[in-house]
Amino acid sequence: MDRGNCFVYALRQWWRHGGYIIVRRSRYLWVPHVLWAPPGGLDAATVQHFVPTEPSRVPWRIWRALWFRGVIRTDDRAA
Repeated sequence: MDRGNCFVYALRQWWRHGGYIIVRRSRYLWVPHVLWAPPGGLDAATVQHFVPTEPSRVPWRIWRALWFRGVIRTDDRAA
């Protein structure tokens, strides 16, 4: 996936594989960020999420949170 957003990615993964959708606040803006975890419990699950390649920390660029160029990450560390 080259362009999209975290919600579309998580929803697509959930629809295909089941599992869990996790919603939290974005680290860069005040918008929600959506992650996906595979089925089988969240204790040792590896979360996956679609994140922008160049995150914007500028509040008036909120439109960039809706559709962006990004990559799939399997860790949840701050960039």
